[in-house]
Amino acid sequence: MSQLGLGLSLSKNKGAVPFNPLSLNPYLLFDSQSSMEGTLEATTLDLDPSVPSSLDVITAARAGVATYTDESGLIQSATANTVRVDHTQGAELTPTVYQRVGYTDFSSGWVGTVTSAAGSGVDGYDSRILTTTGNGQYYQYNIATVADQTYAFSFKARRLSGSGAIEAMMANGVGDSTPSITLTTDWQEFEFTIGGRVGGGNIGIGFLFASSGDSIEFSQPQLEEGTTASSFVANTTGSPKFITGATYGPRVPMMLIEPSATNLLPNSSSFANVNGSINTTGFDAPDGSNDAQKISNINGATDPMVAWSSLATLSPSTQYSGSIFVKGTAGESIRFYLRRAFGGAMANSPYLNVILDGSWQKVEMGSMTTASDNSNGRVFIFQASSGTPADEVYLWGAQLETGSVATSYIPTSGSAATRAKDDLSITGSAFSDFYNTSEGTFYVEGVDRQATGSSHPYIVGQSTSQFFIYKNDGNTLVTNYDGTNILSLGPIVDNQLFRAAVSYKTSGSVKSLSFNGTSEVDQPYSGNFAATNILKIGHGYTDVFSGHFRRIIYWPTHSDSL
Repeated sequence: MSQLGLGLSLSKNKGAVPFNPLSLNPYLLFDSQSSMEGTLEATTLDLDPSVPSSLDVITAARAGVATYTDESGLIQSATANTVRVDHTQGAELTPTVYQRVGYTDFSSGWVGTVTSAAGSGVDGYDSRILTTTGNGQYYQYNIATVADQTYAFSFKARRLSGSGAIEAMMANGVGDSTPSITLTTDWQEFEFTIGGRVGGGNIGIGFLFASSGDSIEFSQPQLEEGTTASSFVANTTGSPKFITGATYGPRVPMMLIEPSATNLLPNSSSFANVNGSINTTGFDAPDGSNDAQKISNINGATDPMVAWSSLATLSPSTQYSGSIFVKGTAGESIRFYLRRAFGGAMANSPYLNVILDGSWQKVEMGSMTTASDNSNGRVFIFQASSGTPADEVYLWGAQLETGSVATSYIPTSGSAATRAKDDLSITGSAFSDFYNTSEGTFYVEGVDRQATGSSHPYIVGQSTSQFFIYKNDGNTLVTNYDGTNILSLGPIVDNQLFRAAVSYKTSGSVKSLSFNGTSEVDQPYSGNFAATNILKIGHGYTDVFSGHFRRIIYWPTHSDSL
């Protein structure tokens, strides 16, 4: 039975997911050096960035210096003509947690048909007395949720009078999800879990009462990400309040491949304070230097705009994207956007309100398209528009570049600077030593930043008759093309790990494609892969791939022999 699908499935975790051979079916025992070598161990190519020596077969041609993130999270410089191994953020193990109830003192946002009044409080926190005057009455607070997120709802409550049934409401509408609770005259703690609303949107948390004449007192309502309730956090901001940041698994080493890009800001780590904020220099930066800057007195500024980057020279009617590194007190917020600096017509990216996590964060601000009379632009820093506004933040590494995607950091000091494209290939005997012209199977794990963008390759040969795995323009599909027959599966999702495999065999003239563990789809094969004499990784067709490769493996047999 063919095993091209390899039993793979796409993880729901954000970011790159570490490769686990034991998740495959049958098991791929890559590290079983003491065992007899089985069919699936008999790879002739295994490009694994966690094993740097496995990348030695690659010829890397990239002029000049570029940057990558090392295993400790520091920005480092990669010299010319090297494969960049970028250590991306590991899988999210626990989510960032927020107190989602905006008014835990019941001063605003709570609605219902019961009679409500201030209670005597408990543990120093406000409480609310709810009394029913009819059957089926309710009291609730509406909170925006994410569809695939799990939330914990917790509170304290006690019964004051009556004996009717009471339900803890967690609902898209009144009564949709209402577990029964049993109250006594003593304060008790309750905790439930609920998923976000299907498709996203508000859920109501609170109580549903069966009978008239019941009265309860409750306090400390909290809705937060995850399955376990945290200690209560009071909130009267009307916005989510930060409790704790996400935790992640170890950083994942991946090959970083990008097209050429230019940081148009002439001084990437120089910022000017405006409107009463204060600028101080000489702080530790994400690359280990001390050229980060601090902007303080943000909340005392006379205008929401508090700082800006150096000035970039831009072209009219052109799309640009931006990024910046920021650090500040966990739970506080700051706001960014790109904007033209001069010219009558306004062009800017959407405002991005960032909740800080206490460490350096790379913020990608989206894109803007300049107007016909725009010739300059900057990264702008503003007071927060929601949450707890930060009064000081640290800034470093601003970047403004052409296109819709923010790429890796390009340092500048006095003028714009360009990073050359990554050009990775396996040629000559390094290629012929692993490649079988008669049959073979390629497997790729990658993260594509531009799944909705124009055509770009993942792995291809020297001509359009040897497109093993690529993405064609106008779709988000993994595609194979042998010069005659084209086969596509998908969709690929921006910035999400995908897994694809293609297999070919001259005998029987068949080729097959699998995507994210699906059963392979077969198609006639022209035989053109036999003429392949080079493997181009991330280049060789229209645009250069922008993203990461976690693994590239080749078996010198068709999938029906695996």
